[in-house]
Amino acid sequence: LLGALAGVLLEAAVAHELGELAEERRGGGRWEALVLRTCGTKAEMTARALRDALADAGGGGLFEHLIARRDRIALALRAAAGTWLMKKLLPEARAIWEAAREGNWPEAEALRRAAAARLETQRERLFDLFADDPPHAEAARRTEAFEKEIAG
Repeated sequence: LLGALAGVLLEAAVAHELGELAEERRGGGRWEALVLRTCGTKAEMTARALRDALADAGGGGLFEHLIARRDRIALALRAAAGTWLMKKLLPEARAIWEAAREGNWPEAEALRRAAAARLETQRERLFDLFADDPPHAEAARRTEAFEKEIAG
């Protein structure tokens, strides 16, 4: 049982990393530039968490992979895991798992696509906020405003 669980977790980790690669391509180098600009700040943590959420929900990412495989266990583990910021950025994770638990895979996929679209809008907003390479104090102010904006 432990070996099977480790296999599920390893496969999910690989799918997440593939999702990150897909998101890096979609970002066209802007992720790397943003992380370098905000290195060591709360803005960097926010950017990394948003990129992780997109790696899970975006096309070619973890959720798409798990939904295609009909993998309820890995979806349950992902819905239960995550930092407070990840849970705030991707609250749909639980609803996706609940749809999968009920065997409603089309709904799970629709929820994933909706989450991805919402996160893509947030990604563009974040890139726009830091396009002018603000000083750290201004970056911190913008990050606080962005986090309030995404918290709804």
